[in-house]
Amino acid sequence: HIGYGMMFLVYIASNFLGMFEKNLPVAKVLYKPTFMPYFSYRFAGLIFTLAFVFYNNWTTHLNHFSSGYYTALGDLYFAENPIHSLTYFKRAHVYSPYNQHAATALAVLERAGDNYQKEKRYSLDANQFQATEFTILNTDNIYVVSGDAYQDIQILRKGKTLHPASGVIKNNLGIAFSRSGNVDSAKYYFAEAKKDRRTRNSAAMNLLGLLARTGTTNDQDSVGDLAQSGSSSVRSNAFALANRQGKVLNAHIELPKDSLLNLFSASLIANYLTNQTNKIDTAFLSTCIQVARKKENFPFRHTILQSASKACYAAGQVNRAFTLLQEVIFSTENQGPNSYALGLMAMDQGKSNLAINYFLNALNYKSSPAALANAVSLAEEGKVNEAIVAWDTISQRKDTTLHSLAESMKRVLAAPPSWFGNFSEREKMYYALYRIPLQDTVLFNNLITKIKDEDLRAKAYLNRSRKYFDADELVLALLQFKHLQGLHLKDTELFAEIKYFELHLLAAQRRVSEIEAIIQQGIIFGPYRETDRVFFEAVQAEAKGQTETAAKNYLWLAQNNWLFDEGIVAAAGFFKSDIQKSYRILAEALQVNPQSVKILKAYVPLALTRGFDQYAVGALETLRRLLDRDAYARYIQENQLDGLLPQ
Repeated sequence: HIGYGMMFLVYIASNFLGMFEKNLPVAKVLYKPTFMPYFSYRFAGLIFTLAFVFYNNWTTHLNHFSSGYYTALGDLYFAENPIHSLTYFKRAHVYSPYNQHAATALAVLERAGDNYQKEKRYSLDANQFQATEFTILNTDNIYVVSGDAYQDIQILRKGKTLHPASGVIKNNLGIAFSRSGNVDSAKYYFAEAKKDRRTRNSAAMNLLGLLARTGTTNDQDSVGDLAQSGSSSVRSNAFALANRQGKVLNAHIELPKDSLLNLFSASLIANYLTNQTNKIDTAFLSTCIQVARKKENFPFRHTILQSASKACYAAGQVNRAFTLLQEVIFSTENQGPNSYALGLMAMDQGKSNLAINYFLNALNYKSSPAALANAVSLAEEGKVNEAIVAWDTISQRKDTTLHSLAESMKRVLAAPPSWFGNFSEREKMYYALYRIPLQDTVLFNNLITKIKDEDLRAKAYLNRSRKYFDADELVLALLQFKHLQGLHLKDTELFAEIKYFELHLLAAQRRVSEIEAIIQQGIIFGPYRETDRVFFEAVQAEAKGQTETAAKNYLWLAQNNWLFDEGIVAAAGFFKSDIQKSYRILAEALQVNPQSVKILKAYVPLALTRGFDQYAVGALETLRRLLDRDAYARYIQENQLDGLLPQ
């Protein structure tokens, strides 16, 4: 190009420069060489070109030609015959080691054969001469996979020197520094990469992801603004950062019109549901669940359903929350954290017997947090020996806080009554809760008065009263609750729990006017209290004869929370005129809540009425195991069930 091009310029100047000087219309002049014939131009161009070739080592140009030829053959065979392709690429690499195309292809083929060292060598060869963003990032990826953080950063720094304006390289530098824990440098390079049009969205997404992961604040952009505009990836990480910071954003998202998801749109939905858990629109939530369940969206289903489960639970849709997480467990291998989450929900519903099974499943899948929760649930369920073993396992951990707690609980669960006076205040509370049988009210009340901390004493009274209430011993629950009067509490959350439980005691006695008075004092039924709100509204409506409202609310309770014993029993009682409907409410609840004393007590007579004697006998047998002898005898007498079970 240079040789012939320069001679052509000489040829033009020789034959046409005079006409140019006279400003003649050259295009109309019949060509006739005056000083330099056309053949002379071609011959001189050949001489000039050969001079360049020989001066610049002619073998180099021949090697380049050969390397390009064999590279083309390698491409030809790449898809159909990789072995031939590898041979041709290697030959091309021999002729020109810095042939980027051949060197990159060889690195790819060696990677397929797990030849790491050869892959790295070929990839480095591709960067020998005029390295591009593409070849630099290919080599960088090798160091990322191998975990070589130092070389990872060094190759990217070299690339930044060669391509100082490259947002792609700066974005990857940000990722490299974030992996190495250098947050400030990572933030700097992400901010620089955002200035490049090609990497604006990905850099913003990575910056927000870094801030969310490290818990640092965003000092450059408004998280709320980013959550409302930009790509799905940026918005997703904006919500993730807000979730990490505990901020609820005033933003809304639209689902894809074709309902097909990708990684970023699925993450956006999941992070949005998590952010809006406490105020989610249930209709929108249902739509998200439907989209996640589409066959085409299966790879992203678990991501959305996990967040949807939390949102359902907050909205009082407990049955749905459990179903969604169970669906995730059955469709993924990540069972540990999800089983742990199910156990926590069961514990929150006061069902430690159900929680134990979930926690044990989580432990089978190496879920570390489940160990502590399992030990607590075993103690709550009264399985003292098993709880001691569980706490002993926790005491083997290196965490000093957990070790101290575990040793304390082992001492409480294994100690004789004579040690009570030497316990700490908290240990005395746990001893009273876990070591004193529910039937021994005298010993409990005597020991609990020795606790000076009134907040701890109140927790013990409240816990004991709840256990009596769950066992359908309303009189004992009320007597225990009265001990809370006159205590001066500092814990505001504990005080709120006491007021909520007081409403349940009043509802059990159908003291509707007192319920209304407490609610009017300003008690709030926010997220996670929807079941309570619906239940108390149903009780009030039923008492006032507002049957339509009561029916709607009781039906909602029967469909949404089978673990809410009193709500299920109240719903079955409200629909008692429809025996089939009443029975179905109780039977469905027992499928997932088989040890509920209240539901079992309501179920047995109704099952007998419908002629399901065998089911009634099974439920009564369960009751006999759950109740103490006096309570069981009293139930048999009140319902005239003598002779139904063998003595």
